[in-house]
Amino acid sequence: MIKSVTVYLGSSEGNSPIFMQTAFELGEILASTKIDVIYGGSVLGTMNALANGALSKGGKVTGIMPKNFRGGEIAKSGIDFITVNDMSERKKLLEELSDAVIVLPGSFGTMDELFQYAVHKQLGYINKNIYILNLNGYYNYLKMQFDTMYNCGFIKFNHNEFFNYCNSLDELIISLKKNG
Repeated sequence: MIKSVTVYLGSSEGNSPIFMQTAFELGEILASTKIDVIYGGSVLGTMNALANGALSKGGKVTGIMPKNFRGGEIAKSGIDFITVNDMSERKKLLEELSDAVIVLPGSFGTMDELFQYAVHKQLGYINKNIYILNLNGYYNYLKMQFDTMYNCGFIKFNHNEFFNYCNSLDELIISLKKNG
């Protein structure tokens, strides 16, 4: 049973209100279903929306942030805040403290976290599900790249079975309940 999830997402808002809205709604849903939220700890962008959504429903939220992080992003009231030395330690804790990971649209940091998590799963260091919310087709090209990697023999398994791709928040929640 899934008791906590790490959510990888952006410290930016994106260029459509759907990104902020979806992050907020995901936080609400996770809190309402008693699933703890673990994330990168930022008070900016979709990260902030996720935390606000979970807090609005009385959820438990844990933020993990490296000390002296560029931009002075600090934790907000109501969040259990963990300070670590660097991004490597942050990613390690994000991976260890949850039962699964959800990936929302984001930038380089989100991709870095997703790829490290996927490599650790591929190598057998972890056996936790990876849910990718392909909101408005955000990850279509990434899926195509994975197809290319598979077709060229660099991925030896079907990524459509390795990742749980979801095209909507409803589909994500159904998949979480089914696999949790």
